[in-house]
Amino acid sequence: MMRRLAPIALVLALAACGDRGGGPAEIDGAPAAIDAASIDAAPAVDAGPAPDAPELGVYCGPEAVLCTPDTSQGCCEEKGLDPRCEPNGGLCLGTLTSCDGREDCPVGDICCDYGFGPGCGANNDCTADLGGTPVCHTSADCIPATPNCCDERCTAQACEP
Repeated sequence: MMRRLAPIALVLALAACGDRGGGPAEIDGAPAAIDAASIDAAPAVDAGPAPDAPELGVYCGPEAVLCTPDTSQGCCEEKGLDPRCEPNGGLCLGTLTSCDGREDCPVGDICCDYGFGPGCGANNDCTADLGGTPVCHTSADCIPATPNCCDERCTAQACEP
């Protein structure tokens, strides 16, 4: 309540003062313009990216090139060739890694390895019954059926020390 009354009290106090001749009331017969920013106007601030935001995509090869979903399916490792970012629409005849954790997948999906390289999929499809193993960085990336993150894979068993 006090905050709402403060601006009103300020306006009333200023109105009571009137023009006492110390300010620029008129210039060449026209009211003087006050060159000041509005109190309600906030300057535009470009905060930029969040400082610890994870990068979307996977790192690939000895140079650790980031393969991002906008230009690549992921990191392709084929026998006899150097690992590379496989372009969208390309064909990887080896292991294609398109995620290395839940953060690389759309909200609600999980990074799952079916044995031929991790990719994003629905939580319900990434089960041992279907041949899938969730990929993780921490146990928070795992699902209830396999709650422990051990060696970057979720498992039902506790991790060995």
